[in-house]
Amino acid sequence: MLRTETAIKLLRLAWICPYFPWPLNSGGRLRIHHLASGLADHELLLFAYPSPDDVFPDADQLAAPAPFPWSQRQCFQPDDWRRYDEPGLPSSATRTPSALNEALQSSHAQRPFDAVIIEHSYTAGGLRPPPGVPLILNEHNIESEYHRLRALRARSLRLGIEYLAWSRFERRTWSRMTAVTAVSAADAAMIQRAGRHEVRVVENAIASDGFEFHPPSTRRSGEVLFLGHLAYEPNVLAAKRLALDVMPRLRQRHPHATLTVAGRCPNREVQALASPVVQVLANPEDIRPLYRRAQVACFPLELGAGTSLKILEPLLCGVPLVATRFATRGWSLEPGTHYILAESIAELAESIAASLDAPHRFDSQAARGLAFVQAHTWSQSAAQLAHLVRSVAKSQRSPSERDRPQPARPPA
Repeated sequence: MLRTETAIKLLRLAWICPYFPWPLNSGGRLRIHHLASGLADHELLLFAYPSPDDVFPDADQLAAPAPFPWSQRQCFQPDDWRRYDEPGLPSSATRTPSALNEALQSSHAQRPFDAVIIEHSYTAGGLRPPPGVPLILNEHNIESEYHRLRALRARSLRLGIEYLAWSRFERRTWSRMTAVTAVSAADAAMIQRAGRHEVRVVENAIASDGFEFHPPSTRRSGEVLFLGHLAYEPNVLAAKRLALDVMPRLRQRHPHATLTVAGRCPNREVQALASPVVQVLANPEDIRPLYRRAQVACFPLELGAGTSLKILEPLLCGVPLVATRFATRGWSLEPGTHYILAESIAELAESIAASLDAPHRFDSQAARGLAFVQAHTWSQSAAQLAHLVRSVAKSQRSPSERDRPQPARPPA
């Protein structure tokens, strides 16, 4: 019988996720969805458990066919009562459900996996993967670096101890992996310095569907926009900085300027920012109208990890971007070429005011920003991960297994 190339290359992949990769309303979910879509011609079995702000699917939803790109999906409630003997294990690394491990082992026993893909290092804390199966870690950010910056900012011994626990945990986790992906060259270098040599950069990107480019010269609303997960500490601090410190200075020159703070799960600190000048918009179903009416976007971040997908959205839409250098970390964006660099409160207010004073002066910068975004596509990143997964799976097979035809993909 003639063996087709598709049949030979079909892989069975387990994908482990510490939150549900839907709806597509966060950078992590977007990354998972688009990277997995690049492997949709293989058999993708999703094993997921909810984050604290996820809604667990009801019985009907669990019985429904798996959403694209998953061949099958299983959802598990975390074992919040579980404790591990190892002291200093980060708390988020203790939530892996025992039922997930049992289902993973059972599924592997029925038909072996070619690889297990793990989202975030902390997911591996309580994970018990089948022995001998290659493990690929998709590292969204380096948690220890985030905790290091928190400790330095607060000058806190407690946070310093938390950083050391994360650093130790991540190094041990990376050493267990067959391969690790990082979102930037800087993160990859950090992982490599820890002794993990098989590290590939798989950048974040942006999907342009439905976004419209309107140059700055066409924008006259006086509205400043900030978007992000509004229970995440770096975004909370940035929103407060904008609302409490930057906007009063800006309104001295532009009395009609307003601020919109939008995103998932705003905590009490963010909700308290609401005023006639500041609109707090919780859980917007569609962010595209926000970019259509904004005159400038501002991201005054001073803390965080990985790279921010939100940085690319204003560039895609033609909204002038005012940002700190930290906010653009991991991207090869150039101040003055793609965005307006501002660090202090005074610089942020002055830069926003400049974009409101003469919007037409930023049209050429907006065009360069759009070209930058268009060169960073999810299809490129998905192809990079797919190549890595196939090469890892192939290298782990015996010579006889490499030549053995694989069964056709079962219907979803």
